[in-house]
Parts: sequence; structure tokens; C-alpha cells
Amino acid sequence: MRRPVIAVRPEPGLAATLALAREMGIEAHGTPLFEIRPCAWTAPDPATIDALLVGSANAFAHGGAALARFADKPVHAV
Repeated sequence: MRRPVIAVRPEPGLAATLALAREMGIEAHGTPLFEIRPCAWTAPDPATIDALLVGSANAFAHGGAALARFADKPVHAV
């Protein structure tokens, strides 16, 4: 018998991960341990930037209008 797993992921996203795990027959529990929220930032001049290095899709969800200034730049996702 398998033991349950714990999903460590913030919302939005945790509920979807838990639902998918359960659909796969995995007993999964989870609670968001941290919160994703936008922060104020001052975007640099796009002419001084070669590319974006992004660690999460949340960067695009919460980057704000200033992020649109970099739409023509390559994105490196990690």
C-alpha cells in the first residue's frame, strides 16, 4: 500500500496539482506554504537587457504592465 504524498506549491496551482494526483490514484495532501503576490518594481531600459531569465510562470502572471516592455526579448525558463 502506498503512503500519501504532500504537495508543496502555492495557490494558484496547488488545488490543480492535488486534483491531478488524486485522478492518478495518488493520495495527496497539501497546503500552500507561501504566497505569490506582485511587488512594485522599476523595469530597466529594455535596450540594456538581452533576455529574461524566468523561474516561474508567476513572473508573467504578476509582473505587471512594465513586463510587457520586454515582449520582444528571448525568455530562458528554469
